[in-house]
Amino acid sequence: MSLVLKDVKKHFNLEAGLFARYGKFVYAVNGVSFDIKNNEAFGLVGESGCGKTTVARLIVQMYKHSFGHISFTDKNGTVFDLDNIDNKNLKLLRNKIRYIFQDPARSLNPRMTILDVLTSGYKYSPFWKGNKKAKEESTEILESVGLSEKDLERRPQDFSGGQRQRISIARALLTKPELLICDEVVSALDVSIQSQILNLLVEIRKKYQISLLFIAHDLTVVSYFCDRIGVMYGGQIVELGSSKSITEKKLHPYTQLLYSSIPDIKNRKEILAEKTIIEMPAPTQKPEGCPFYNRCKIHKEICLTKQPILKEIEPEHFVACHCLE
Repeated sequence: MSLVLKDVKKHFNLEAGLFARYGKFVYAVNGVSFDIKNNEAFGLVGESGCGKTTVARLIVQMYKHSFGHISFTDKNGTVFDLDNIDNKNLKLLRNKIRYIFQDPARSLNPRMTILDVLTSGYKYSPFWKGNKKAKEESTEILESVGLSEKDLERRPQDFSGGQRQRISIARALLTKPELLICDEVVSALDVSIQSQILNLLVEIRKKYQISLLFIAHDLTVVSYFCDRIGVMYGGQIVELGSSKSITEKKLHPYTQLLYSSIPDIKNRKEILAEKTIIEMPAPTQKPEGCPFYNRCKIHKEICLTKQPILKEIEPEHFVACHCLE
């Protein structure tokens, strides 16, 4: 299995709708490139609005990418070209790539039983073998995420936030996917529950040999969970490398800023004294130079006019920064 993105861009046209703004675009994703290998956990990390969720939705074609190339190759060697994919192959693709949303309360229908929640989409997959078999498989999957058969007849509102997220994970696993997209799956949960869900995902990855795209804004969570990390800012990946390399080196100024935002009791006074509030560039502003220019302490004149590209600074460690070339 492999997923490949090459120079992917997504520009939302603001000309549509009642409050149209002619000639205006939101430049949500601006030239993102990365790949996910078989049985790999890849993390996308960055602040809210950096484009990481948009990238995930482009992969499952909730949005159509404006430019660039996306392809997915399953374990049988079948290649799905997302640049020109028809509805039949899109249905097959969405069984192989499953999406777990941030808020389980909003993604689970409160009027449906858990059995219906699990099997509603499963009925339209090539793995469907009838109601009886579906119930058996639902029970098995539900037990694998720490719930039981008796929970099948209950409804989502009967469960806690952590249990609802377990149900969302079970629903995703039912079609035997090869890639799970986990979009901020622990950010809405208590810290104690977060660790339980993360440990569950680790177990699932080992048991089912699944690759994961893990999206979060917390670098500590991503570095604990993932093999490789892509740091996003302003619709671009500014640093890409192994979790160990990025955790130890922190080469890009934005990666350093993310790590400095992690609470540190010992140096809290110094950290607070350094904090300055600088707004991110407007998403409607066409990207020309480095998106991090206004917040960077080491910027050069070239950073204002020329957009940096990812370059291999160290083996398998890529950074998009003129100051590090």
